[in-house]
Amino acid sequence: MRFLSILALMLGSLTAHGQVILNLDFEPEANGHRPLLLWARRQHPDDLLIRLDTTSRAQHGRGSLLIDASRAEEPEGTYVSASFPVTDSLRGQIVTFTVWIRTEEFVGQAWLSGYSGRINETLSNNNTRNDAASVAPTADWQQLRVQVPVSREAESLSVSLHVNGRGRLWTDNFQLQQHGRLYVDAPLPGTEPLLLPPGTPLPDWDFERRGPAEVRGPQAWPRRWQPDSTVVQHGRRSLRVPATGPEAMPVYLGVVPLDSLQDKTLTIRGYVRYETAANAPAQLQYRLISNSDRHTFPYDRFKWKNTLITVPLPASTSPASWQRFELKIPISDKYNHSELALLLQPGAGAVWLDHVELLVNGHGFTPVAPPTPGLPTAAELAWLRKAAAPLRTTAPDGGDQKDLAAFGQLVGTSKIIGLGEVTLGSHEQMQLKHRLFRYLVEQKGVRLLALEADLGPCLALNDYLQTGQGDPKALVAELPTWDTAEMLALVQWMRSYNQRATGAKLQLLGLDIREAPESLRYLRQHLPAGSSYRADKLSELQRRLRELEAADLRLNLLKKPDDTSPLLTDVRRLLAELRAAYDVPAKLSSQYHPLPNEAAVLPQLLRAAEQYSLYHALPGGLSPSYRYACLAENLQWARAQASGGKAVVWSHNETLSTYNRDDETLGMQLRRQYGPDYLAVGLVFHEGSFRALRSDDPPAFITATAAPSAVGSYEHYFRAAALPTALLDVRTPDLMPGTQWLFENLLLREGALKAYAQPFSRHSLRREFDALLYVPKSTPAQAVR
Repeated sequence: MRFLSILALMLGSLTAHGQVILNLDFEPEANGHRPLLLWARRQHPDDLLIRLDTTSRAQHGRGSLLIDASRAEEPEGTYVSASFPVTDSLRGQIVTFTVWIRTEEFVGQAWLSGYSGRINETLSNNNTRNDAASVAPTADWQQLRVQVPVSREAESLSVSLHVNGRGRLWTDNFQLQQHGRLYVDAPLPGTEPLLLPPGTPLPDWDFERRGPAEVRGPQAWPRRWQPDSTVVQHGRRSLRVPATGPEAMPVYLGVVPLDSLQDKTLTIRGYVRYETAANAPAQLQYRLISNSDRHTFPYDRFKWKNTLITVPLPASTSPASWQRFELKIPISDKYNHSELALLLQPGAGAVWLDHVELLVNGHGFTPVAPPTPGLPTAAELAWLRKAAAPLRTTAPDGGDQKDLAAFGQLVGTSKIIGLGEVTLGSHEQMQLKHRLFRYLVEQKGVRLLALEADLGPCLALNDYLQTGQGDPKALVAELPTWDTAEMLALVQWMRSYNQRATGAKLQLLGLDIREAPESLRYLRQHLPAGSSYRADKLSELQRRLRELEAADLRLNLLKKPDDTSPLLTDVRRLLAELRAAYDVPAKLSSQYHPLPNEAAVLPQLLRAAEQYSLYHALPGGLSPSYRYACLAENLQWARAQASGGKAVVWSHNETLSTYNRDDETLGMQLRRQYGPDYLAVGLVFHEGSFRALRSDDPPAFITATAAPSAVGSYEHYFRAAALPTALLDVRTPDLMPGTQWLFENLLLREGALKAYAQPFSRHSLRREFDALLYVPKSTPAQAVR
């Protein structure tokens, strides 16, 4: 994708009297005939022209912007966008963007989108395609508009006009309005002397007020530094780090925000001193953190030993004295880096640091704290209390279901209902999903429960549901993360239902492929005896699949579809031989007549093994999307076993969400396949504890604590409204003062299986889910006794 900047303005060349304005009225004289402050995109520059037009009739003034795609053979997609600085008067408000467009022999669509945020971080948006307008081929000036909530943490506000079609389209007179008042297109701050926007607050690296930033929690390193007022280069204190062994972890000093520093050079300058002249030089270590790293922040920050860049500090001197050091780090504008983490490896003797400064392009840099999230407003809490549907209980007690009427109305005629979760280890969430599944079976005709688990152990459970043969406790134990009393109770209820059912019975099937070699045990158990079915080949396939997993092939089959390896070729050969070994005798032998379910199940197990082989042959950037596509494909197969009926998909919130900025999800696949027939329901809780897998060996389940949701999170709104367990429709409400928080990208608790302190990260709730279920408190799921 090629980007065209209509703005060729260089901040360094401007003087105080040369400030610029946005000029969204496209007047040719504005800014002293300098280029416009506007961005646009062209995928095919030869087919698309974007230019200032002063010869055609404008909507206002003398100029307009022409988007000319009349020479394109196919519809062209493009956008033009601009950003406004956000002042305190705009934060927490709802603003309106308007723009005028005119067309000439144009066939296609045009729509507005807008969002507020910080550099590289969207904090609120209203950019759905619902505002798309099919414009007439030739029409005079008409107005488009979109409302945008402004986050209370926002530093900028952006608007984009999207165009997709062929022909000519003019745009003019972009306007931003708040409460009916027009935003004044004033000179932009930052176009005179260099002015960096606010960023993340830094630790005190002059060590006068405090030491480096300390990260707390189960993954934090031991504190090994101390302020020292006896050895000082500047001020009253320095930082002393005692001697360590060669294998000791470095001291974490803190982070530098990079969002505002792209295409600049960051300099870290300070002083170092050693205890003796014999000291080996200390080392600074750093790593550039991208926004994608924040998905695992903060706990993976402490496992970087092999990914840190190491820079030696000056050597010790005799006698010991302070020495100045300087580290220059160019920040690329091509990568989405958000932070730079800095660490100190002291060496064999004690070392002191003092007067560490930051400079950007030679100028001093002292970020200030960003705007803080505000408390929920009275209007927001009043709307939430009215809109949320309280639930009588989370327990599947078989009692009154009137409180689930709102859930039933939301489900409607949906064919696929995704029930999310923060963690499998929450007693309340497991119980609530059991209760909702019962309701969907009894009131909505659901007959399939599809788990994000592998097919083999789920098939064994499904056999128990149909026949009653087997020990349900032992069968549930074959799914270690699901081995809880809550899951056992669900399986037993499903068996009881099947015993009473006179029509279609309930089925439980797995969609995942990550343990496909183990799932082949089920295939072995169901093949008849005899050499024709090549059990030896099955053992060889299991072994070769494990070897393939360990080989780390990373074949980019998108760019090189014929790329392969001996291992992958061998797996494909074994799969073909096993399919033939099963299929031919099954059709020709008079001694083996597979049951209908076996005729469908056994080839599917081989299909899962094939999916597993490709999943482990792809590079890390492609394998997650491939896996989720496989899960969607396997759901189609599972629904076919249930006569194509309605299904519940039981998985994590992240898996079932219908939007993710960085990666593909199962929910995105299902939304594309089923459209409104897929309902995505997220589950969240405010605080408590959960059953978690210990983070070190040997594996064991323990109880982990979940920190209470804080101001700035979606969960905090439910907490502030003092709601019990409740359901909220988040997709249909319109933007207004009481619902603005739903349109903002607030924090949401990330899912966790292991005993990490669960991090919160930004999410776009309305784009990810149709509804949200809230539980005030979580307790650990119960182990099967």
